Amino acid sequence: MTPAAARSTPTGSATPAIPPRPAIVAALHDEARTLVVRGAPRPDAVRAEISGVGFERATRTGRALVARGATALMSWGTAGALDVAARPGEVLIYRAVRWRDGAEYACDPAWVAALAVRLAPLAPRVVLGLSSPHAVFDEAERRALHAATGATAVDMETAALAAVAADAGIPFVALRCVVDPVGFAVPRSAIAGLAPDGTSRPGRTIATLVKRPYELPDLLRLASWYRLALKQLRAAAGHCRPDFAYRP
Repeated sequence: MTPAAARSTPTGSATPAIPPRPAIVAALHDEARTLVVRGAPRPDAVRAEISGVGFERATRTGRALVARGATALMSWGTAGALDVAARPGEVLIYRAVRWRDGAEYACDPAWVAALAVRLAPLAPRVVLGLSSPHAVFDEAERRALHAATGATAVDMETAALAAVAADAGIPFVALRCVVDPVGFAVPRSAIAGLAPDGTSRPGRTIATLVKRPYELPDLLRLASWYRLALKQLRAAAGHCRPDFAYRP
């Protein structure tokens, strides 16, 4: 986004302009919370927006941010593994993202390189990502997608934001952290607990679990991986602040 204009103070002095920072989009509330520093004196230091789940919601959010003056977009959040080498908690920087129709969007190479340097303590990998119109939870489908595209991880929003950035002619990058590995079948109780607007529905998870109690071990395993991914996202945010390696 463009720097904020200097404002006059009662004494006639001017406050310094806020340096430009990317507009960051997360699908889920949990993902967005990893950007927040508890007790920070400047809550506006990170400019983030929660889109909700899926291509259409991400597209609307990205377009709204561009209309409000965003000069760079960043996709932020979690992803599922497509490559067996991708492990829970691994930090991924996308060099490009492919949509399932074959369209591919390159991320800004200078921004990717700067992020990789900034995040070096977390040993990120620079990879090809994939966006799908539906959640991919089945091992066979994951393996097939990896074989067909070479993508390392899958989410449902990044390609939408990349397309918005491409249309607007502004830089784009994506940072995702792996939650579930290829060989893991996500339980239905976990799927039921995710609302389209990016909030959690624990009541639905519990209701589904009552009908499918055998899913409890896998649900607990997934919850552990999810906490790890959020922890890694929080660590990544700490290394990236205040500008998230964006240089206009």
